[in-house]
Amino acid sequence: MKALWLLLGGAAAIIGFFLLMLLIGCNPSKKAQRELEKAKAVLSGNIVEAARFCRDKFPDKTEYVKGDSVVIFDTLYVGEVVFDTLETKDTVYITKNLPGKVITKTVRITDTIKIEDRAKLIAINADLNDKIGEVAVLKNDVSELKKNVAEWKEKAKKRWWLWVVIVALIGWNFRKTIFKLIGGK
Repeated sequence: MKALWLLLGGAAAIIGFFLLMLLIGCNPSKKAQRELEKAKAVLSGNIVEAARFCRDKFPDKTEYVKGDSVVIFDTLYVGEVVFDTLETKDTVYITKNLPGKVITKTVRITDTIKIEDRAKLIAINADLNDKIGEVAVLKNDVSELKKNVAEWKEKAKKRWWLWVVIVALIGWNFRKTIFKLIGGK
């Protein structure tokens, strides 16, 4: 008898141990939600740390796009044009002094740097996936409603024949009264 009680006590202890492990090992959705709210509270209290976490977890993607090069020549004359005329007995000498010439060569290079915010992209993709799921559910609802409309149209056609039969039976039942009102015998 004592051995039976020891055996039952050991079995109860083992079952109790497994139940305890089951309860400790479970992470129900409410507990996970509380943990998420706690993490949000901690991160919103320390914005710099939250920004560092997001930067480390979702680094920005930087892309360099080589653009076109445009060469522009610009000429600038500095000073004024001076004409000098010298006359001798039979010869006229005309001297023309041109101003200084400055040539500027400008090279304009257009490169593009694209910086992609990966955290924002992941959040938008998650929202998009949610919306796609909602659209799929709504499409199923629409197809079910279309089936219901087809069924009710079919039922309405059957009921129309039922109304014709009811009116015909009422007319047949009251045919003598109707003929008397019309003027027949």
